Amino acid sequence: MPDGDIALDQGAIQALQALAIEFHAALIKGNRADRTVEGAALRLTRRERQALYWAAAGKSYWEIAVILGITERTVRYFMSNARRKL
Repeated sequence: MPDGDIALDQGAIQALQALAIEFHAALIKGNRADRTVEGAALRLTRRERQALYWAAAGKSYWEIAVILGITERTVRYFMSNARRKL
């Protein structure tokens, strides 16, 4: 065997092929999920994104309402719409 060559038995080759197929399938599935999330994020309104941002920062609905200058009921509405879209 020349230097640098690796001898693999048939079982190892088949295992590597199966692993490559599984990896490819997972990669494709992951890419589809990413596109779905990106598409959903694009459908959010500016106010829905703002409400989500502040909620992720740990703010309550009341605090978000004060920050955005809107009512708490409107914040709940934005959050409900955002959850539905995502």
